[in-house]
Amino acid sequence: MTERYVTHCVIGAGFQGLPIVKKLRELGEAVVCLDRNPDVGGIWHTGAYETAHIISSKYSTGFTDFPMPADYPDFPSKSEMQRYFRSYAETFDLLPAIRFETGVARVAPMEADADGALWRVETTGGDAYRCRTVTIAGGHHNDPNVAHYPGEWTGEAMTSNRYRSPRQFTGKRVLVVGAGNTACDAAVDASHHGVSADISVRHGVHFFPRTFAGRPLDTLLQAFPLGGEWMDRAVAWVVNTLAVGDPVRWGLPRPTHGILDSHPVINTELLRRIRLGEIGVRPEIARFDGGSVVFADGSRKSYDLIFWAIGYRITLPMLREADGLIDWRDDLPLLFLMMMSPKRRGLFIAGLGQARTGGGPLFQDAGYMSARMAAFDARDRDGVMSRLAAHHAIRFAQRWRGLRLVEKADTKSRSLREHRSALIGLGRLLDSIGAPDAPSRRGVSNARSDLATSSSLWTAAA
Repeated sequence: MTERYVTHCVIGAGFQGLPIVKKLRELGEAVVCLDRNPDVGGIWHTGAYETAHIISSKYSTGFTDFPMPADYPDFPSKSEMQRYFRSYAETFDLLPAIRFETGVARVAPMEADADGALWRVETTGGDAYRCRTVTIAGGHHNDPNVAHYPGEWTGEAMTSNRYRSPRQFTGKRVLVVGAGNTACDAAVDASHHGVSADISVRHGVHFFPRTFAGRPLDTLLQAFPLGGEWMDRAVAWVVNTLAVGDPVRWGLPRPTHGILDSHPVINTELLRRIRLGEIGVRPEIARFDGGSVVFADGSRKSYDLIFWAIGYRITLPMLREADGLIDWRDDLPLLFLMMMSPKRRGLFIAGLGQARTGGGPLFQDAGYMSARMAAFDARDRDGVMSRLAAHHAIRFAQRWRGLRLVEKADTKSRSLREHRSALIGLGRLLDSIGAPDAPSRRGVSNARSDLATSSSLWTAAA
């Protein structure tokens, strides 16, 4: 076993971890990034199934400092996303800082040593790193939900994180449970490769097409000069009404929540396959009976495989409950400014936010903020949490605007404008306390450089 000191440790070399490593290196900070996969990309390297394509277009999914290549399709595949992340890591010279095939067994607090380390990160291989800060950037698609119903299921079951290829459906009668993007993709794949395919839908969802009027839908939502939640909802309502209409006509339940209140489901192929009779729609499961499923409407059908695609739970298995580092509410971690442990300095949790029109700009901006905070925490005697809590602007917001410094993580799907507004405000606070910053390198690629500005998205996607 070896043990070494490094100022910062980032866990995860995916969508969120890579920008954090990039900015820390631009700030001149010593950083190591640990990832259990053999290459960069996180879920897009290992977790995504081979038929997966991004649901938001390349114009809003790529990092603004490194737009996706111009010769990429509007909706890149898993393999194209893998190449994109690898190119990003190579362009910004991140690979020397990354230790692949290195899982993290534990992140433990320690008393400050001669190097100023406050944390000990133990790997699954038995090595350890002593660090001043640790940033957990593993995302929230690691621990899939499984519902429990009366009776016993004796057939095969699979959770969405174990889905790799439509060939896993070959020769099987498949029931997909859920109505999110992965569930819809899996039901379509099962209808092509399985003996039969049904989808069990408990709550109605709003469906959207990938493209509208010949352009990616996310570019439409971002291209209007008058931004705001009301505009996003108005545009989404028009698109949903014209392109999909009442889901009841497809045999699906009508949504009980408002449009854009949950993460959008970008899939109309499911609706087409339902209309062709290739996918059956079933209500919620009532109980199991051996190899059969009894549904809430009293109907019964036999299946070979149940595919669970009902979302994920956020878990932080590398943190021990006995250490008391994070409290939880409604299965979500309680965080200081929704970015760090309120219990002890130097522990940051990144990558839990969602943007409804593509994650790249959000993950880049949030990652840069996390890196600046970690760098300041390592350099400042009092630490970033203490300095921000005492800031006059924070105290004003607490008193007059009801700001709660410690709140559960916000995983609601929000517009990129809303996320960026909050991050701009945080950036100004970091500037005011003297948090380090440095110019961000932009990658040289064959991508259009004007894709980063929302006003150009409509033209760029044309």
